[in-house]
Amino acid sequence: MEEKGQVRKKHQFILRNRELLLIDGVTHVESFDENEITIGTDQGNMLIKGEELNIKELNLENGNLMVQGLVSTIEYVPDPGSSKGRSFLSRLFR
Repeated sequence: MEEKGQVRKKHQFILRNRELLLIDGVTHVESFDENEITIGTDQGNMLIKGEELNIKELNLENGNLMVQGLVSTIEYVPDPGSSKGRSFLSRLFR
């Protein structure tokens, strides 16, 4: 749910030649190194894997991120604390 007065940013990503990734709707950067970047977006957490990944530009006010390097995987992942994506038994026996 959106809070009153909060404007939801448009979430999209563009991958050019597997070497330049532009993402809109970024809320925060969870972690990053040259092989993996985990970010929060308006649509959930996103995991980017590759080689020689570099965050070239980050503007959280506008929600923009630019990554350079060889991108091999882009994946949406569940929040660590959320019950989405977890089986019924794993939620039952936490």
